[in-house]
Amino acid sequence: LLAWTAAEFVERHRAVQALEQLSAGLEQQVQERTAQLNQSTESLQKHLAQLQQAEEVAQMGSWEYDIASGELVWSTGMYRLLGLPAGSPASSETYLSYVIDADKPLAKRLMKQAWEQYEPLNDTLRLQVDGQVHTFHIRSVVLRNDLGEPVKVLGLDLDVSEVKRLEGENLQMRLNQQKTLLLGILDAQEEERRRIAESLHNGVGQLLFAAKLNFDRMATLVPKEVFQGANQLLDEAIQETRRVSHEELLTNVTKHAEATSADILLIQEDGEIILKVRDNGKGISSKLDKLTGIGLRTIQDRVQLLNGTFSLHAPDTGIGTQVTVQIPILAR
Repeated sequence: LLAWTAAEFVERHRAVQALEQLSAGLEQQVQERTAQLNQSTESLQKHLAQLQQAEEVAQMGSWEYDIASGELVWSTGMYRLLGLPAGSPASSETYLSYVIDADKPLAKRLMKQAWEQYEPLNDTLRLQVDGQVHTFHIRSVVLRNDLGEPVKVLGLDLDVSEVKRLEGENLQMRLNQQKTLLLGILDAQEEERRRIAESLHNGVGQLLFAAKLNFDRMATLVPKEVFQGANQLLDEAIQETRRVSHEELLTNVTKHAEATSADILLIQEDGEIILKVRDNGKGISSKLDKLTGIGLRTIQDRVQLLNGTFSLHAPDTGIGTQVTVQIPILAR
């Protein structure tokens, strides 16, 4: 009996020691596991803080859609983009309520594409937040299990409103630069046309007309064929100068009067050649001494040299102008 009791005591002692060792091992494992869990929690919190900071700096928000449950989860950045308190219920209806009416059909198609057809997104939507329209660039990816079945959709919304604004300003600046360059080219072309027209009016046209008058006196001094050929060339040259001058006149009517139509009447009546030009553009002063341009003054000077009269009529309505030139026909 004493031998059995001693053996039992030893066995129990060994069992107690084994339990103590096991307990100490378990406690050590619990402490190590707790330390690892705390470290993982700290690391997760650190990464979460970095993500939230990155979302705030980049003006973006992320979201996660669980295909099986249909649950939608928004990040802190997503709430910030929409101006909602963090933790508010996240739903497609809430998101759609911020999309402007013109983009709502597109938004619904994108949700169907991502959550029902499991296709990645890469598009833009316009949302109205706090009374202002923002442009969001939306990207998403589909997560699948080992069997290739879709389980989640991860996405992000990036506010690119400022980028769009800068792109618009840059485009407008380039357009303004091109406009300035084009206006400079047009002004240079217009100045060249004016110079040529003035030269034709004041020089070449008069020289050609004088040459024709003097050449007519030589009709009997040169062979008939030579005279007719040279005379025809003079007529064509005079007509060409008149054509350019007429084009310049109509160009000035269109440019300076901003007219949409003009009537030109040229008749012979009572021993005079009468020219009337009337347009429907903005009127000008009927008093020549108040005109700042040189075009009408030049016409008046030329008419006076031909013993003609020049008159200008502008209605009180301020719309339309009529110029009348009367030149007497000299008897041969």
